[in-house]
Amino acid sequence: MILKKEAIKKISEKLGFQFTGIEQDWAIEFSDSKRLNEFIKCYQEEKFQEEEKFALMALILSSYNDFLELNDENQPQIEIQINEIINTDSIDFTELIDYWSLKGETKKEMLFKITPFVRQIKTSH
Repeated sequence: MILKKEAIKKISEKLGFQFTGIEQDWAIEFSDSKRLNEFIKCYQEEKFQEEEKFALMALILSSYNDFLELNDENQPQIEIQINEIINTDSIDFTELIDYWSLKGETKKEMLFKITPFVRQIKTSH
């Protein structure tokens, strides 16, 4: 699912992003490891349409990858929350999971930091 401009505009407004509409990869550009808990809380507490939830999950996964890049240490509580959202929401996150899991890639240096976690999610579905 391609992120819809209307969805990312609404999420951007909710989170106070300086969204211009010309971003190439919104979830990557606005990912912020320091705001990860805020993004998860926003997903859990706000009412969003399917496309908005998909965009917000893209932001959450990108932000968690950034967190892992900076800290090089998994956060089980964050992983539990992300996993619960993916497993309990009726939204199809297959495209996001496929993107971050890098199917077929075996070279560790080519993986995202979040790839092992996302591969666990993928095998549990």
